[in-house]
Formats: sequence, structure tokens, C-alpha cells
Amino acid sequence: MQIQKFMTKNPEFISPQDSLSTAAEKMQKLDVGFLPVVDNGKLAGVITDRDLVIRGLANKWNPEQHQVKECMSETCYTCFEDDEVEQAVKAMEDKQIRRIPIVNRENKLVGVISVGDVACETHDQKLSGEIIEKISEKR
Repeated sequence: MQIQKFMTKNPEFISPQDSLSTAAEKMQKLDVGFLPVVDNGKLAGVITDRDLVIRGLANKWNPEQHQVKECMSETCYTCFEDDEVEQAVKAMEDKQIRRIPIVNRENKLVGVISVGDVACETHDQKLSGEIIEKISEKR
């Protein structure tokens, strides 16, 4: 089945020019630890709560004075909305990630797929457990 059936459509995102405090506040409000970063309508990367801590707070950056683009991961794994869900599952396992931004062929963000999305849509707790186990493996 295609990813578009499983993904969360029209996800919240943040701009690279937003402050780190704006990113943290948005994550808190949405109760998430991950935001896609969109610049001029196209996916530019992702920022996670871990990025904020490891790259921002650990360097004693003032979150009001530093921007998302200084902490975000520009390189991130993506899938296309018409890819098969098995491709996203394999990527989660291989890359040890829990969420993948989904883009169209113009690199515009159209969704996000997570381990939870796969578990809810497939009703396969064994599959989601296997994904989490592989994501959590030490390498």
C-alpha cells in the first residue's frame, strides 16, 4: 500500500528563520519532538527536541537569538507519497528513525509518517514492535 494512505497529512512545520524558542514552543504546544522545516514551500530539513538540546542548549545559545537553521538537520531521509509503506518501514529500521517527512515530486511537504501511523493503520502491533526494536538497536 502507498504511504499516502498511512501518513499524517498537512503536518505542522516551522521556518528556518524562526527562533529556537519558537520551535520549542511549537513542539510543546503540539506535544511533539519533531518538526519538518519548510523554506519557500519546500522541505529544507527537520528539527528535533534532541537537536535543540545537543546543538543549542549544550552550546549555551540564547534560544531567542538563534534560528532553527542553525540547529536543524538539513540532511533527512524522505519518501514520496506514492512510495510503498514497506519502503518507509525499512528506512525507519535501517536509519533508526521514528518519523519520515513525506514529499511530492516537487519536494513539497505533504505529510509525515511515523511508527505510530504504521501501527494504527495496519493494526499490527507485532510489526510496530519490530520497527521500534530495530530503531532502538545500538550500532
